[in-house]
Amino acid sequence: MRRKPHILVLCLVLLTPNASAAVLDLGTTKQPGIDLGPYWSYQEAGEPPALLPTFDSGFLPRDQAHDLARASDRSYWLKAHLRNSSPLSINRLLEIDDPLVGAAELIVVQEHQGVSRQRSGLRVPASEKSIRLPQPVFTIRMAPNSHAVVYLLVQSRNGMNFDAKLWTPEAFFHKQDIYTWTFGIALGVIVVMAVYNLIVALIASEPMFRRLGALLACTAATHLIIQGWGGTYIWGEFPIVSRLLVGPIVALTFIALLSFAAHFLEINRATRCRRWLNLTLAFNAIMAGVLTGRPDGDLFTALMIGNLPVCLLMTFHSAQLARARHPAGLQFLGTLTPLFAAVLFLAANRAFEFGYSSALTQSVVMVASAIVAAGFAIVLADRIRRNNQAHESTYEDLLLAKQHVRESESRVAAANRENQAKSAFLATMSHEIRTPMNGILGMAELLTQTELNPQQHYYLATLKRSGQALMDILNDVLDYSKAEAGRMELEAVDVHLLELLDDTVTLYRDALSQKSLRCYLLLHPDAPEWIVGDPTRLKQVLGNLLSNAIKFTNDGEICVRVSNGGPGQLIFAITDDGIGIAPAALSTLFERFEQADSSISRRYGGTGLGLAISKRLVELMGGRISAQNNADQGATFTFSIEYQASQRPATALKIGTTWLLSSDDSFAAAAKMVAQRWDGDTVHLDSPDDPRLSRLLASDRLLVDEDMPLATNAKIVHMDSPCPTLAELRDALAPPGDVVTPPQPDADKPLANLDVLVAEDNSTNRLVVGKILDNWGANVRFAENGIEATELYQSCHDEIDLVLMDCEMPELDGYAATEAIRTLEADATWPGVPIIALTAHIMPEFRRRAESVGMSDYVTKPLDRDELLTAITTAMEPHQTTGHR
Repeated sequence: MRRKPHILVLCLVLLTPNASAAVLDLGTTKQPGIDLGPYWSYQEAGEPPALLPTFDSGFLPRDQAHDLARASDRSYWLKAHLRNSSPLSINRLLEIDDPLVGAAELIVVQEHQGVSRQRSGLRVPASEKSIRLPQPVFTIRMAPNSHAVVYLLVQSRNGMNFDAKLWTPEAFFHKQDIYTWTFGIALGVIVVMAVYNLIVALIASEPMFRRLGALLACTAATHLIIQGWGGTYIWGEFPIVSRLLVGPIVALTFIALLSFAAHFLEINRATRCRRWLNLTLAFNAIMAGVLTGRPDGDLFTALMIGNLPVCLLMTFHSAQLARARHPAGLQFLGTLTPLFAAVLFLAANRAFEFGYSSALTQSVVMVASAIVAAGFAIVLADRIRRNNQAHESTYEDLLLAKQHVRESESRVAAANRENQAKSAFLATMSHEIRTPMNGILGMAELLTQTELNPQQHYYLATLKRSGQALMDILNDVLDYSKAEAGRMELEAVDVHLLELLDDTVTLYRDALSQKSLRCYLLLHPDAPEWIVGDPTRLKQVLGNLLSNAIKFTNDGEICVRVSNGGPGQLIFAITDDGIGIAPAALSTLFERFEQADSSISRRYGGTGLGLAISKRLVELMGGRISAQNNADQGATFTFSIEYQASQRPATALKIGTTWLLSSDDSFAAAAKMVAQRWDGDTVHLDSPDDPRLSRLLASDRLLVDEDMPLATNAKIVHMDSPCPTLAELRDALAPPGDVVTPPQPDADKPLANLDVLVAEDNSTNRLVVGKILDNWGANVRFAENGIEATELYQSCHDEIDLVLMDCEMPELDGYAATEAIRTLEADATWPGVPIIALTAHIMPEFRRRAESVGMSDYVTKPLDRDELLTAITTAMEPHQTTGHR
């Protein structure tokens, strides 16, 4: 059909850019994302907005005096000229980086292509959007060697402070996938914590858990609405729901937050702070009604300003409690620190225009909210535990006073049953928290293996570190609970002391490198190479003290000294160049929840449990622990342990004499001790100008710890690592050929062609475990419960080399499934398949139960890749053949 002449004329006029208009040529740019800000001109659309703007006049450049960024409750036309100078068609996605834009309509006028229209925004039903996403996204297709004019009509009651970018489809959906994963994981944590707290409130009748559950539920609803996910995927065809709910939900969130904070901080009803709180609660209740159906930017500003005074007042109140070392103040400020930092980042990005996208800033706030949700759940659980301990103490006094009363026996029995229920509750909650955390950390690990830009790597690494920090806090609480109950047990196995020290330092190499710190291991030659002890607990104590030294040291070095303290005793000393310890804090340093200085604890973080747990572990190992300030700078932590002699033979090696050129006395001392351990010695030169250098022979070995030009005939061995391990020093000092390195498995595919059956009922955990095994080259098949696992093994037993068995599954749990498999093997005389338990339970009784039913090993969630690989390779060693078992 022929086009109407006046439409053709209109297109020709529109496609002729003004002399002053900037034209964006998509045919010459290679950028995956282009900011359209410099190319826009604008004009007010009027009320109601015209169907099309005045094309030939009225548009102003963005640098005019009109404050477009703060305009709200208006409609504007934005115009930009695009050109495709290439001989190929170009597809681009135009993204408005703000999910709260009310309505947006894109009109593209293109030569020989006519006029195309697309709609999106908060007020537009999901089925009418050009692309169904929380933020407005439009498709722009340009023919070869063509020119187009883009008109964007934006209507919003929340201002025009948004970014508009043109993306290549690949770059946009890659970015969107990362944002979606982050939002989903964080929202999942918040929802899980909300449900968990509401369930605990119903079971334990604890109002604090009910208030926290309500706060987390409101927080999840707020994120769903403000970030556009609810209006896109839940009530997409009814956009009015978002307009009706966004104001009341935000006001209700403030009500839930203030109510929870008041009870958490134990604010008395008669105080001035409580009166301000009651007035603010009434103000929020009124604003919830006023804002219903009116998502007006000015009203939201009034809501935020109205809540600011009482928020500052409660923060000041919690700071006073923290200064007085009240647990509630310390816990409140410490748990909210990630959220404070995220909100400051969001505010600074808006105020100073750092250029970070709305999706990124909202993701940071989401992750911080998830960390706070889990943190408060753990804090409340610990508070309940301590309150129960106080109640139990009072109860025991009452029993002693009424020991001749007949009812005392029934009360003691009831108390015993209650303690057993609490232990079961602690184990269950540990399992339920660890299971979703395994999915969170596992999916984050898988995400790191995709293509990410450096900034995305940084924020994903922050997510992983925050999740691991949450697990460390949970482990600290559980360890301390076991120590308090006298249920902590020690292993007695052969320990290679040198490898243990090397492994511990290696774990902290990244942290040392980030702060440019040097770390040296000074192992006295008289100290044994092998001992009998508990390697996990010894590494835990060393790790706690080394982590503390790194945390409080900004410059200099850290030394770990190990010496023989007499028959059956070792002495460890960790010395740093840090800030030292306040003299008043030395006497309480190893008490629970105690830290050297409240202001320092806020700066450096920590639960205050690490040193208390270390003290308990050292005492279990027959030793003592202490701390003191150094004479010049820093502090030294010293502890001793008792050990039994091992029958393992020491490594046979003769190092001989090595020349050493270094200006670092600690490095020289570490190298000398390593040389002396294996019948050697070092001759220390502290300057490259030493005349002895020129007299060295070609057969001499010279160890140098920095790159420098040297006039010498000796064979130079460089050792420039700021944190050399004992093995690295040994290899550098030993003559070539004396150190034998065992062959290593294929680093890329260590489980190539291994057939593994994974029994796991959680779909996320199946995805995580399956992806890890697939990356290692294994062939994986899945069962969703114990019955499926047993039936699959019975039908394909000769095709399965290994079973990874979750312990908690429906229908038939992992323990019963393992017993059934062992019965099948015994009846049919099949060779026993290795079965490794994968479980979120960490209590010793669960490990013993796994061993009793015939499991080969036991790996806890969240999964540690190295630990899992070690368990699999160890379990498969007796079964290594060319084919299946």
